[in-house]
Order: sequence, then structure tokens, then C-alpha cells
Amino acid sequence: MGHKWAVLVVAVLFVVAMAQPSFALRYNHPKHGALRKVNKKGPYFAILMTFSKELSALETAGVFVPNSEVPYIEMAGRRFNIGKIKGVNVIYVMSGEQMVNAALTTQILVDTFNLYGIIHYGIGGSSNDTVSFASVSVVKYAAFTSAWHWQAGGNLLGTVEFDSTEFYSVHTAGKEYVFWFEVDSKLYDIAAAHLTDVKLESRVNSTYTLPVEPKVVFGLKCGTADTFLHNAAFRDFLYNKFNISTTDEETASVIMVSNSNGVPCIVFRSVSDMDGSLKIPGEFEILSAKNAVIAVVKYLEVIGKVYKFR
Repeated sequence: MGHKWAVLVVAVLFVVAMAQPSFALRYNHPKHGALRKVNKKGPYFAILMTFSKELSALETAGVFVPNSEVPYIEMAGRRFNIGKIKGVNVIYVMSGEQMVNAALTTQILVDTFNLYGIIHYGIGGSSNDTVSFASVSVVKYAAFTSAWHWQAGGNLLGTVEFDSTEFYSVHTAGKEYVFWFEVDSKLYDIAAAHLTDVKLESRVNSTYTLPVEPKVVFGLKCGTADTFLHNAAFRDFLYNKFNISTTDEETASVIMVSNSNGVPCIVFRSVSDMDGSLKIPGEFEILSAKNAVIAVVKYLEVIGKVYKFR
């Protein structure tokens, strides 16, 4: 009995710690009434993806049950879909690609909705040969790898100086300079404890199956930049200098904005290509997006069962 009560207390404290107050829209905003109805049903996990194939993977999975009263709210040209997945309250939205769109959408989420936290998923490139196609990285750290300048001397990769980012947070006074942005440790630990044996898809099409079975991997670092990386030399440089295993155009922005507002965040990125490859078959992107969704849905199932967010 003592152990059960201890587990219950931990679960309750976890929910209280993650629940965040939402900032209401101005009183005369046309969405004000709908938002109040939505937030009374919360808190929610916000699910953020960045482009159409990632969105399609979630919608075709058939796991989302829309809210019967307010199924969605449209703001800033984006549709915020309200409902449940595996019994867990969720709001999913496609932000648009690259850092500004991701940051803007994340800020709208934390300012507008009553959230437990943010789940960001998508596809990305691999800069580490050991992370195979369609495997899903549960990212631990991310950095802005386009924040750099050339040092004096020849314009070689060895003369690149990487910059930290000015970071403002509700938990600190004034600004800090941060290079690595870390996902929420509690959300990450839940994934690490429960998702190691998730079965991912390896069949690309009717005639080809991946030679290496994809898996969920943990503890990797991610590099984010508004540059679609197709350069093997720079890929190797990022891995050798920072031990970066995956690259994309949004992850660091989502984590930074979440952390700045004190909202827990976790990231799932599935490998769709090897940085530096000449061509990315669209079927690899579809498969990778599907595997990212498989991992996210399993994660929500775990969240729902362990912490009873229903």
C-alpha cells in the first residue's frame, strides 16, 4: 500500500508541476469564447510538426479523436486541432518549416492554451552513420548550428567560430548565453523508460525493405539551422566537433521557446536521409514521418496509462 501511495503522490506532483496557466486572448478577440471552452477541458499536450508529410502521417494513423464541441481553432494562418489521442488531451498544429515558423507557433501555443507540455516530432538528416534510416531519435540536446562567423584566416571549416544564443527565461533574471538547449528531463525519462522496444516500420514500398531495422534511440544531439544540409564535409564536421547525430531546421527553436516559457518539451526526430546524399526518395520521408508518429502515439499511450491524464 505504501508503494502505491508513493507512486500516486509522484504522479500528482508531476501533473501539478507540468500544468501551465494559459494567457487568454484579449477579451474582444473573436476566438475568445472558443478558447475558454477549450482550456476548461485542458490541460493538453501540444503536438507540433512542421510540414505536410509529417502532418499526413498523423492524420492517416487514425488515432486522433476531435473534440465534438470545438474541433479546431484557427489563428495566425494555422489550424490548432483539439481532441484526444489514446485518451490524452492533445492539440496538434503544423507550424511551417524553419526556425521562425517553429518559434512563432510554439509561442502561440504557450501563450494561448492550457498545456502540460509540448511534443515536437518530424523528420531530419543523419550526420552519424550509426543512426540508420527511419530510426527515431528522442533528442536530448539541440543547438543552433547556423549561429557562427568566420575567424581571421582562410575560409576553412577549421576557422568557423560557433556562437551561443541569447536566452531569456521565466526562471532566470536577465539573459544567459546558451549553446545547448535541453529537453525536459521528466518527459525524456518517461520516453527512455518505456519506448526502447517500440516496433517501427522498415518496409519502404512493395519491393524494398530497409536492410537495417529502424529503432528508437536516446540521448543524441541535434543541430538546427535554416539550411537544408546536403554537404558531407559539413555533416562530418558537425559530428566530429559537437557529436551531433541529427540535423533539421526547427528543433532548437521549439526547445528554446518552450524552455524560455517554462513549459516542458520533448522531441522525436526520425531519420529520412543522410546529410550529403544527392537525392532523398520521397518514400523515405513518408516512412520516416510514419515512424516518428508511431513513437509519439506510443509515448502518449504511456503518458495516459502511467499518469492517467484523461
